[in-house]
Amino acid sequence: MTDAFYYQSLARHLGVPFVSDAVALGPGARYPHSIHAGVAPLAGDGHPRWLVAPRGEMLAVLLRRRQSGETMSESLAIATPAHLSRLVRAAAAPAIAREASFALANRDPALSAKSGASPANAASPPQSWRR
Repeated sequence: MTDAFYYQSLARHLGVPFVSDAVALGPGARYPHSIHAGVAPLAGDGHPRWLVAPRGEMLAVLLRRRQSGETMSESLAIATPAHLSRLVRAAAAPAIAREASFALANRDPALSAKSGASPANAASPPQSWRR
């Protein structure tokens, strides 16, 4: 059974939409927290308000809520964990790129080339370059 089939079946059982296309996430989506939590807000004031890829306890809670008769079609849409992850990463791409570019320099400038070569490094090439 594929993830897509499982989550599409879950969405049908819960009576909520299944999302497999691109959708706009709301400003409350946080990388990587939304991926780990399996939930991200959807953009706009419409319905549904949340995109979820439930696992573990969240899945059990949603199934119990449905069994008790609760309708969730206005609040939730279901996606696979991989699709939710892609959407969150795409929305956070500029922040991810910034972190990848500057994390080392911010954590330990001595290990980064951001500030340029030290006087010792600039004076002579590394031993391995010499023939």
